Amino acid sequence: MKLLSLIRGFKLDRLYTEEQRIIEECRLTSQEVQQLRELFLEGASGGGCMTMKDLWRLFRNICPLGDRNKAEFQGHFVGVVGPTPSNTDVSINFGELMMLMGRLRGANFGGIRDKFFS
Repeated sequence: MKLLSLIRGFKLDRLYTEEQRIIEECRLTSQEVQQLRELFLEGASGGGCMTMKDLWRLFRNICPLGDRNKAEFQGHFVGVVGPTPSNTDVSINFGELMMLMGRLRGANFGGIRDKFFS
């Protein structure tokens, strides 16, 4: 049991360190991180991850998702998680969501800066 506790603690420390790196890299404020965490917790369908279906539902509320925006979004998504055999089976964790949102903010995807980061 002690070994499992140590492993769990190590994983949490590594996750925290990775999230802090992403926050700095994306230049997210503490308020933005809190908003993203709330969106993630509300939108995730389970298992501590968001599926592509969860992401479509989330972004449908932020900006219109016509064919052009969907294609652009998928490009940013692949930039974060890498190429995948099927986008429908992919899920992302909170750190990856922060990275994705940082990329989308940088590109001002669908006017996201004014809608989410203002």
